[in-house]
Amino acid sequence: MKKFLVVCKKTGQSRAFERQALRYTKQFDLPVEWTFGNIYEYRKIIESQDFDLVLLSPEILLFEKQVKEDLKRRNKDFFIVHPEHYGLKRLDLVVPAVKSYIN
Repeated sequence: MKKFLVVCKKTGQSRAFERQALRYTKQFDLPVEWTFGNIYEYRKIIESQDFDLVLLSPEILLFEKQVKEDLKRRNKDFFIVHPEHYGLKRLDLVVPAVKSYIN
C-alpha cells in the first residue's frame, strides 16, 4: 500500500477532492492510502508517518516555495497538482501523472 499526503487548506474544495480521491481509489482498486493535512499540520504528519509522495494542492500557492524547500530538505518526493485538475477533481489526470509512485 502506497501512502500519499495531500497538503491543502482543508476548504470545501479540499474536502470535495478528498471524497473524489477516495472514490476513485476504490473504483479502480488502487493500492493508495490518502492523508490530507493543512499547511500548518503537514510537518507533524510527515514526522509521524512515512509517505511515498506528497501532493501539493494549488490552494497553498502562497506557501508553496516554503513547503517545497522543506520537503527537499527532508528528501520527500512531491508533486504539484494542476489547479484545474484539483478544482475539477480530475483524478483521472492526477493518478496517471503519479503512477510511477503507485507501481
